[in-house]
Amino acid sequence: MKKIVYFLVLFILINNDVYSQKKSFLGLVESFDLKIYDYVNSKKLMSNKNSQFFDNYGKIYIYPFVIYSELKYNKNQKLLLNPLLLTISSTYFLKYITKRERPNKKNRMSFPSGHTSGSFVSALILNNNYGLSIGVPTLFLASVVGMQRLESNNHWFSDVISGAIIGLLFGIIK
Repeated sequence: MKKIVYFLVLFILINNDVYSQKKSFLGLVESFDLKIYDYVNSKKLMSNKNSQFFDNYGKIYIYPFVIYSELKYNKNQKLLLNPLLLTISSTYFLKYITKRERPNKKNRMSFPSGHTSGSFVSALILNNNYGLSIGVPTLFLASVVGMQRLESNNHWFSDVISGAIIGLLFGIIK
């Protein structure tokens, strides 16, 4: 019985330490996010027209090209293993779990950025199917989509970085 009590005390102490480390890490991330937020809002990098284009690029424009490319080059691929589908589903799964509030306070679906994750995985899919001549420009466009998400106050910096990492990971493990 004594061993069980010691184990429980040790378990509680370890978990409290992990929790406090997690809290301090999240505090650092939030502090960094606020600094980037202030910087981005002090600059106007995109016109409204360009911002609208990159918003649509990240949610609509790129997907028909990616779907066409996948149907043409990966005929034997199973639909559920498609990197685009895996990226979008995991991104929205994380959004529903984390419920992080957006900087513009519209909803609690900020983390991670779906536009960014979708743009990055699309860029890697197109790169894999067509080569660097398409891959490099689409990676650049994916980066601009991430910037647009910051400038439009739809996402925090950590949301955009996390979205990019998710998209890149699913694009690489294809």
